[in-house]
Amino acid sequence: MIQRTNKNEIRGRIHKRIRSKVRGTPQRPRLAVFRSLSHIYAQLIDDSKGQTLVAAASSEEAVFKGASEKAEHSEKKASVSAPPDTAPLKAEKPAKAEKAEKTEKSAKAEKGERADKAEKSEKGDKKVAEKAPEKAAKKAPVATKAAGGNVAGAKLIGKAIAVRAKEKGIKQVVFDRGGYIYHGRVKALADAAREAGLEF
Repeated sequence: MIQRTNKNEIRGRIHKRIRSKVRGTPQRPRLAVFRSLSHIYAQLIDDSKGQTLVAAASSEEAVFKGASEKAEHSEKKASVSAPPDTAPLKAEKPAKAEKAEKTEKSAKAEKGERADKAEKSEKGDKKVAEKAPEKAAKKAPVATKAAGGNVAGAKLIGKAIAVRAKEKGIKQVVFDRGGYIYHGRVKALADAAREAGLEF
């Protein structure tokens, strides 16, 4: 029977190989990244003392407070840019107009299939016109909610770790991807940390 490969074991082997080359010092600590399904964590570690200097995690509510406020603000903007009234309005018809409409329908019935086809095409055009504002409202850009399980959340953690590192006087770090492939959330965190001022 074929044994199932454990992805976490493989990641552990890769991480060991990385750690044999990467060491954190007091001047240049190691930026270690760990990601789970729903969260992402970053730490600046001094390996000579075995000490964590700075940490940021998506499980902290403070990191996402400002981001959630920005997302709400952008959602409000999106709703303003979309047409305010997407539901079709029913026009009130006077009694004379109703009578005229009835005579038109009887005339169309006499003409036959051609009139029916024309009416169907008019109805189709009306439906398309009514759906157009709904489509515009759906296509309006809505900000994705930042969370530890997505790229937007990883960017916030990258910025947070860089800001906290600057407060402690740390400018240069060594990046430890933790055995993960350098893409997605790990890459987003690293890029955000670089943009916020960390050098690595």
